[in-house]
Amino acid sequence: MPELCKSDALEVAAILTQLLNSGTILESDPQILAIQNTLSQIGTCIKHEFKQFLPLIMPALIKDVQRDIDLKILDADLAGKADDGNTALKVKIAGIEGER
Repeated sequence: MPELCKSDALEVAAILTQLLNSGTILESDPQILAIQNTLSQIGTCIKHEFKQFLPLIMPALIKDVQRDIDLKILDADLAGKADDGNTALKVKIAGIEGER
């Protein structure tokens, strides 16, 4: 990654990490997944320099890993069909509102 982009990536990672730890976003807010995905992509780009953010994001990641997930996979003949003809899959995750 060019040095010009690396400083921007570090700044964005700092802002996103601060936002995640600020308590202003609810656990059920879909923005959290987008922020986590963005941090993951930044980490892939800046590699070793991302380790400064790990102490700040690891507690949230560990909490996510410990979630109780109710996942059921049904036979394709028994599963509900979506309007486009594809098989629908519903997942319920404790602490996150609605089905995904």
